[in-house]
Amino acid sequence: MRGRLRLLALLCVAGVASASCQDASPATSPGDPELPRQELADGESCDSWADCASSVCLDGLCGAAAATNDDCGRAGASCNARRDCCAGIACVDNLCSLAGPSPEAPQEEHLAPVEATPACREQGPCLALYDEGADGIIERQTVYRYEDCLLVSEQGARADGQPGRRTTRGYDVRGHLAWVEYDLDDDGAVDVAERWESDPDGRPLTGQIDMGADGLDDQSDLMVRYTYNFDGTKRSQERDLGADGVVDARYAYVHLDEGRTVVEDYVWLTRVDAGEIYYRNIYLQRDGRLASLSHDMHANGIVQWRRAYTYDDDGRLVEEAQDTGDDGVVEFRTTYSYGCWDDSAE
Repeated sequence: MRGRLRLLALLCVAGVASASCQDASPATSPGDPELPRQELADGESCDSWADCASSVCLDGLCGAAAATNDDCGRAGASCNARRDCCAGIACVDNLCSLAGPSPEAPQEEHLAPVEATPACREQGPCLALYDEGADGIIERQTVYRYEDCLLVSEQGARADGQPGRRTTRGYDVRGHLAWVEYDLDDDGAVDVAERWESDPDGRPLTGQIDMGADGLDDQSDLMVRYTYNFDGTKRSQERDLGADGVVDARYAYVHLDEGRTVVEDYVWLTRVDAGEIYYRNIYLQRDGRLASLSHDMHANGIVQWRRAYTYDDDGRLVEEAQDTGDDGVVEFRTTYSYGCWDDSAE
């Protein structure tokens, strides 16, 4: 069951995610705060934020909101990515190593070249590179492809040769998102299936997220419903965990400063602490674009992580940087490229 619940954390990519994702959720998310919590105590091993009783899950352990140098891997420790090792130590062949990647096994050897795609520059990026330690080493990439200027696929690849994720999208006759399918290990089988209905303006109304693509018959499945204010801004998102007809949680949105600030509160409705704010996100807009997102896990004014977004002169997103612990140090960086377009396309 836990393995299925973890799939929800893998579904979002900043700027190009389906309607089930929040407005700016990067692929380098530190966990999955949207699921019912387990009862693991601080110091116990965890897979996501949902596993910990009263704290967050970082570096595989329930504990403080930000990892410290004491949590990092020294030389010889096992690792899956650069961020698992201490500063100045690389992750080579799943071991933290002072030597760094060897010339015989370059870190990016498994990242495929990007082919040109028809011109849809206004639609979104064509390539994303993920630097999971903000150390200049690229661990993953995603290539985006469009048809008729609609995003139809995302193909992931990992520098360590592990399978990447493939996402495909379909649209209705109006060009509104109708379905999304995720192949999490790129083996040709659909692992997660989404179905969406939108209003005439393309805003999502209802969605079904089928974890396992085997029908809505499991507690890890999800149904969502959106409501909007008279001015078209988002008012709420109701979430039915288990798709049993009972609304378990709700996102509530408050728009301030003429929409420049959006407060997003996640509230449980069917738990012992029903009605309490589970966590709070604050989105800050600048010049009509998302400038930053801060995450307050317990809605107590303490920011666990903060993301900053950078745009080019054409208003296109070019970088997303995450500061875990809100201490001024960037731990995750994603860069977006538009230079792989086929300039000869009409």
